[in-house]
Amino acid sequence: MLLINIEQRRHLSTSEKETVSATDEDIIADLVEHHEQFLVSLQSRLTKLQVIHRFWQRNDVRGAINAMEEMSDHSVGISGSSVLREKSDVITLDICTCLLPPLTGLLDSQMERYARNVVIWAYFLL
Repeated sequence: MLLINIEQRRHLSTSEKETVSATDEDIIADLVEHHEQFLVSLQSRLTKLQVIHRFWQRNDVRGAINAMEEMSDHSVGISGSSVLREKSDVITLDICTCLLPPLTGLLDSQMERYARNVVIWAYFLL
């Protein structure tokens, strides 16, 4: 990729400036495309977290855990499990059994952060 600062650009010929301009346009188009993909990803995550939040508002911890498992989105599972860990007063043996499948799913992930979260849960539950 060709990146040229403004000072270097002053000394370029007209044809070189056109090439640099086209390269700049390619870079901008690529950034816009990645930005749009990022926004779609964040919107999807927000929607899923709003569903989980509705369960929390109804004090339906089991429903929130089941919804996290059905979504199969590790980032949402991490966020939801972090909130649940902060509300340790609602954790019962029944809730622990509901948590096992989503936590096991996090272990299958390639992300170290997700596996670390499962280890923190194991320590927390002991």
